Amino acid sequence: MRLRMFLVLVLSLAASRCGGGSQGVDTAHQGPAPFRFAVFSDPHLHDAATLGAGGPDWDAYLAKDRKLLKESAEIQDSVIERLLALRPDAVMVSGDLTKDGELANHQFAAAKLGRLRSAGIKVFVVPGNHDIANPRALNFTVSPAVPTPTVSPAEFRQVYADCGFNGALSQDPSSLSYVAEPVPGLWLLALDSCDYANNQTQGAPVTAGRLTAATQTWALARLQEARQKGKLVIGLMHHGLVEHFAGQAQKFPAYLLSNAPMVGKSLADNGMNLVFTGHFHANDITAQDFGSSRLVDCETGSLVTAPCPYRTASLDLAAGRVDIRTETVAAIPSHPSDFLAYSSALQRQGLTDATMAQLTRAPYYLDSTRAAQATPWVVGGMMAHFAGDENLTDPATRDAITEMLSSKDFVMTLLGQWIQSLWTDLPPKDTSASLVLK
Repeated sequence: MRLRMFLVLVLSLAASRCGGGSQGVDTAHQGPAPFRFAVFSDPHLHDAATLGAGGPDWDAYLAKDRKLLKESAEIQDSVIERLLALRPDAVMVSGDLTKDGELANHQFAAAKLGRLRSAGIKVFVVPGNHDIANPRALNFTVSPAVPTPTVSPAEFRQVYADCGFNGALSQDPSSLSYVAEPVPGLWLLALDSCDYANNQTQGAPVTAGRLTAATQTWALARLQEARQKGKLVIGLMHHGLVEHFAGQAQKFPAYLLSNAPMVGKSLADNGMNLVFTGHFHANDITAQDFGSSRLVDCETGSLVTAPCPYRTASLDLAAGRVDIRTETVAAIPSHPSDFLAYSSALQRQGLTDATMAQLTRAPYYLDSTRAAQATPWVVGGMMAHFAGDENLTDPATRDAITEMLSSKDFVMTLLGQWIQSLWTDLPPKDTSASLVLK
């Protein structure tokens, strides 16, 4: 028995390669062994040694966007070390691999993912809205910061050739979408949901996402082919397909795919009933029942936003059941003992700044005093949603929400509804879930 297990392991390591199709896959999974994989999202990796991480322009950037960018490499290294110890069969990254699509940062990211591939772990990526043709790509080693080369869609495919594109069963001619078979019987439908064609002309990356009609046609054809061949399908994309709290489509429409309910139903009706997403930086799993089908959107929080989560999962292909768990980064070399407090404080400050600005605009139009009074309640709800498994136990927060909801002031009622929705955890559970896909 020990000899047989050893031979299976040797064959598995020899056959594994990043992005493989049905050729060169792990034959160990033809038996009862589950397919083990990990997911992380929005690492926003920044190579400080090459592109700098200091000076007034860098400080101004961070003041507007308080992600853990300076620490991004340490955080990702921590996750990679953990995954090398766990040795899953595959790792999936659901977009925003880089700070702002800098060529140097993409090369940096590909090198780090190469450590996983060298260990026999397959890697699959899709782009995020920050990753391609981003006019905000800057080199901070000089002051003022200067533009630095970014990547085109073709260059993205080239940099990550061994992370899904090489060996793909099919590639969409009109986007960076592809189908891979990480293990026999399972197809990964990796969808490019980003709209980067006009980034340069408008001077900023488009946050919103969409699937063109051509890409939808291609994806549905692949799903129908998978059904005919008896393949189980899971999806990977950057933008969400399901609302993760009530009213998300109205308050933050750019974080859901354009026309998400219709597209989600179409994909689910044709056999994609689980999709791994990112973008909003929240660690949340939500299911939507379309009547004709059910779709589970497993959104993974950002590695550079507290609590810095990533997913590990085990898929039983025969039973069509997947068990998903969440791990978080607890320490990095520059913050060996205070990383949790440090990252949480940075997140709170960033959310406070953003919420204060939001509450002074439509539809709230609060003055600075009232906005300052309401902001902590919103921030508390946002941080709870980012962490997942929201559970409102604080009496003061409950009383504040009740007071807002019963107010005769329409604006305060709107705020109460928003905060209540953030604290309402839509099923299933977020940090640990067991899902049946067929």
